Amino acid sequence: MTHDPEIENHDQHTDDSIHQFIDGLSSRFAAIELPYHLHVRKDCCSYIQMILSPIDPDELAGDLVPVIGEDSLRRFYKGYIESDPPLALCVASYLFNAVPPCCTIADGPKIELDRDRLTRCIADYARTIKAGDMPISVSLRVANIDIGSDFELASGITFRKVSEDIVRSKYPVDTTFIGVSEAVAQSWFKHRIETVFSSQGKGKELELLSHHEEQDASVNSITHAFLLSGLQDEFHAIVTHYSYDTPIKRFCYTRNVDRVGLEPRLLSDDHIKKLKSAYAFLENANSDSVLRTAVDRYLLGLDRASHHPHATNQPNWDKIVDYVIAMESLFLTVNGTTNSELSYRLRLNGSSMIHLATGEDRRAIFHALKHLYSLRSKIVHGNLNDAVKPARAFFEAFGETLLRPSDQLAIYQKLRKRVEGWLTSVLFFLDTVPPPERPYKKQDGWEELLWPRDLEPNPDDVFPGR
Repeated sequence: MTHDPEIENHDQHTDDSIHQFIDGLSSRFAAIELPYHLHVRKDCCSYIQMILSPIDPDELAGDLVPVIGEDSLRRFYKGYIESDPPLALCVASYLFNAVPPCCTIADGPKIELDRDRLTRCIADYARTIKAGDMPISVSLRVANIDIGSDFELASGITFRKVSEDIVRSKYPVDTTFIGVSEAVAQSWFKHRIETVFSSQGKGKELELLSHHEEQDASVNSITHAFLLSGLQDEFHAIVTHYSYDTPIKRFCYTRNVDRVGLEPRLLSDDHIKKLKSAYAFLENANSDSVLRTAVDRYLLGLDRASHHPHATNQPNWDKIVDYVIAMESLFLTVNGTTNSELSYRLRLNGSSMIHLATGEDRRAIFHALKHLYSLRSKIVHGNLNDAVKPARAFFEAFGETLLRPSDQLAIYQKLRKRVEGWLTSVLFFLDTVPPPERPYKKQDGWEELLWPRDLEPNPDDVFPGR
């Protein structure tokens, strides 16, 4: 095997620079006077991070940037945090997570740095950056199920059974902050199934992995497959932990430990077949916005409790509402539009009732409800990219000017509060009306709101002498 002197010199330069960085870090730690109580702490990671946090990224990591390579760092971290993030900040972010596990609190007390371990970590980091991408492993600890052998749910997604030692080390629970019942504690290590998502990625994926939205998407992809396959009622599969592992960063989040059963139940070959089919269907549905919206609403209904959450021995009718909306998504969509008569009836009845309950202008409410129903239709039928247009038009019906017309979240919050105010006012108004006189109970009740009796002309005035 031939040796390239240029590569060997570059690697030696990299190692020398890493050692120089570690020397500086050791000197910084040695100069810190630690509180005496730290000598009894087994886990000093949070304290080390507290020491590193105020250090300027250029001061902490600036010397490592040219060693690793500015071009390589820029390519790897493109799109991370911002379009062109400061390179020293990217390296400092890595060090913030890599350095603490390499430290211990020794007698004194003083910080002891495992130089060899940190050297390996930084060298591996440099190689990952220069390679251009990295392996990413996202693991979900799934409780209440068991499997006879490992299986692939889909490409890059594997269900596997791990040892008790792996559960203990990979999926810990800090009982100081999270309560675990005695029954759950006794059965904890019987639940040894994890789902692993394997992929390749760059620096920008690091930010996504820690987002709650990304975590929920991974968790829901599994739990929704159990729901849709009809297995959830039997197995009650839950995800207790979300963990991700990359050469640059690793972390584990505890999600749910209060519904872990006493004994996991074994998935049969038939169960696994159903689970695979459900997962494949959900993945395929992502390309059809109408179908995806109907499925999401159906899953929302499936996930609701069958009993009413606030009434004893009462059914949870919201499940039926979710199912009907799911049907509307499919059956009322014709060329991307819905039945216009439904919208018109909503506007007539709604504007009359809201006007009586709030005193707001009936005509403005009538036009605003048109845009509100249009917004509902776009959400129900999957046209989420166009949802902001009717939301803006809703306020235009009242002649109101939006301070931030491009901020969808701000518009949504303003509209949500307005509609909640309407509904609250209407409900309390109806409470003052005798039940038989409420417009939805009496014949021509809604029509009477449109044409109040005190405004109807006297026939004798219209046709005198008749």
